[in-house]
Amino acid sequence: MTDSVQDRKVCTNCSLSYDLEAWQTLALVGYQAAGDPQGRPIAIELRNCACGTTLVVPVLLALLRRRVDDCGERVARTAAQTAIAILSEQVEIAERELRLLRRRAIVAQSRAGVGED
Repeated sequence: MTDSVQDRKVCTNCSLSYDLEAWQTLALVGYQAAGDPQGRPIAIELRNCACGTTLVVPVLLALLRRRVDDCGERVARTAAQTAIAILSEQVEIAERELRLLRRRAIVAQSRAGVGED
């Protein structure tokens, strides 16, 4: 686990045991500031056990910062991809409108006899 003292987390409600790999598959509830037994501030990670109980393990701040940074990068990447998709759609719409306007201009010219010699 992220705690150097223990390699497994056991749910006190249903007795399921989780190693690091299994822990990471559990639904992440979030992170929270807390105090260790000596009263020092620490960060804790909360995840839901298969039975629904919220489990807690202390996390290293460096690991927490990396996860936040990773999340920030994913959010930024997703936002950029969304913006690109929206702009691409707007370009397609503008191109369709331009083609329609050109067709209308050609029709109007032919009705008005423009271009005839």
